[in-house]
Parts: sequence; C-alpha cells; structure tokens
Amino acid sequence: QPNGGLLVFPATSGGDPRVLTTPDTAAGEVSHRWPLVLPDGRNVLYTVWGRNGNRGARIATVSLETTGTRPLGLAGTFPLGIVDGMLAYADSAQRIMLVPFDAVRVRVTGTPQLGEQGQVSVAGAAKAALSQTGTLLYQSPLSALMDLVIVDAVGRVKRVLPGERESFNDPRFSPDGRQIAVTIL
Repeated sequence: QPNGGLLVFPATSGGDPRVLTTPDTAAGEVSHRWPLVLPDGRNVLYTVWGRNGNRGARIATVSLETTGTRPLGLAGTFPLGIVDGMLAYADSAQRIMLVPFDAVRVRVTGTPQLGEQGQVSVAGAAKAALSQTGTLLYQSPLSALMDLVIVDAVGRVKRVLPGERESFNDPRFSPDGRQIAVTIL
C-alpha cells in the first residue's frame, strides 16, 4: 500500500481493501512486511521494517478483528510459521531462529535459539519455507549453486532433494506439504 502498511482484502464479498496497519514514521518505521496469518485466523505476525533495514527489523502482531498492533520484542524479520509451539523467523545475521511461542495468547514465551544458517535478502525476505507439519526448507548461504535441503524441527537433515545444484530462490511448500515451488536464477 502507498503508506507501507498492511491491507486486508475481503475474500468472499469483494470490495475495497481496508487498512490493517500504518507504519509509525515518527518512530522510524518505513513499512510493514511479510504478513503471516496465525492458525486462529484472527491474528497476523508481520515485520516492522525501519530505516536501518535488517538490523532494525522486528516482529509484531496485529489483530484482524480489532486492528490492535503489538510488538513481540523480537529483533528479526520474515515470520515463517509456528510448529510444536515454536515460532520460526529470520534474523539480521541470516539465521533461521526458533523461539517458544504461545499462539493462543499470541506472545513469545522463551528465549530465541538458533535453528539454521540460511539466507535473508536485503529486503528482509528469508529464503526459506516452513510446512504446516514442521518441515523446514532453506537456501544455504554457502554457495551461489546449492542443494535444497529438508530438515526436521530440531535442525537434523532429513534429506537433500535430488537434482542439479542451482541458484535456488524463494522456496515455498504447497498447502499439502508434498510439493515445493522454487525460482531458479
């Protein structure tokens, strides 16, 4: 949206979108990015992007019902999802982080811990995807040509997907978790 906030589009009735968030420019906010609707369908996690880019990014939440916005106290960007009470997101050091998260009360309940070393674009997008069953797919930062690797929720490699090493970008799981869409540069 022109002011850099998040919009909600009516899915069934059509019509005009409504403004969900508006960046606080006086506080240095530039835009709100990477929304992730929580399983309750009522709350959204998103990235608050500031003038310092990845270094100043933080994760907040907003209610779709009340539009009440609340910071979560997490320095990071690109919320990936919640599996087994753990929120996965990216940080400014290009790591996939995990933090205990109460999805009912919509709050962090513990200390962030390192999940995997991944890639994060200068725009704050994690080059990773998390399936609804907890499978994490991420792009390795070690090479321009890489394998796609699937790991479990605690970071153990489950398998390397077959195929040639490529310059993969922006992996995403299908809703059933059985297929992966990826851009090859």
